[in-house]
Amino acid sequence: MVVVYPGMGIFAVALPQFRQRYDYIVAHMKSHFGPNFEVFGVMGKDCSASVLAEGIRLSPGQIGCAMSHLAIYRRMIEQDLECALIVEDDVVLPADIHRILHALAPVLKRGEVIQLNNWKDGDCLLSRVSMSEIAGLSLYHPLNATSLGSACAYLIDRQAVERILQINFPLRVTADNWEYFCQKDCLSTARVAFPSPVMLKAFESTITHSNRARTNFRGLLVDTLRRLVFNSLRSLRRRWILRNRSREVRFTNEPSCFS
Repeated sequence: MVVVYPGMGIFAVALPQFRQRYDYIVAHMKSHFGPNFEVFGVMGKDCSASVLAEGIRLSPGQIGCAMSHLAIYRRMIEQDLECALIVEDDVVLPADIHRILHALAPVLKRGEVIQLNNWKDGDCLLSRVSMSEIAGLSLYHPLNATSLGSACAYLIDRQAVERILQINFPLRVTADNWEYFCQKDCLSTARVAFPSPVMLKAFESTITHSNRARTNFRGLLVDTLRRLVFNSLRSLRRRWILRNRSREVRFTNEPSCFS
């Protein structure tokens, strides 16, 4: 596979079973990277119980998401890549994503994660200490690991990948449990680009969707009605949340634990 930046892989997490999202992200990635990306997707309900560590309970959707990210990490090592851009199937990449990647790749530190979208529930506290401007992006250290968001769009260094593979298989936590990975010394540091250069589309979460298994007529009817009515309401709510995301980001002059 030809990479956009030497030593960098480009990957997306998507499942063909979720056709709308899969078709969208494949077309979107092709529009930016041509054929120079790979798509990985694991159905959690198809995984055996052996993928979970003893005593751990995760939903099928969480299992599939975590296993998909781990599959990408293994692919990185197989291809001897130094770092990777990893996105999930609901991202909207900026027109200048190539320029951003070329600027960030040389400054990505060993064991580091740089989030290009900091989507998360609750407040995000970013430290102004050691803030840097790169390629028109403002990069902040989160005050602590709890302010790191989802795994929807991020750059990650190979050292962090190798450590996460050691710690999180069999699975102990979800793909975006950065706090746990920090506690286990998988990450040496982390930065957040804010405002986020990568946006999100208002799809329904596949993690929620994949937890439903309708096999009877009543269940199928409920799902049909849900798609016609409730999904539109969910989509409106998600759009509202995304529009108001910046209100949940706050800044502090305290030094970050990652500084």
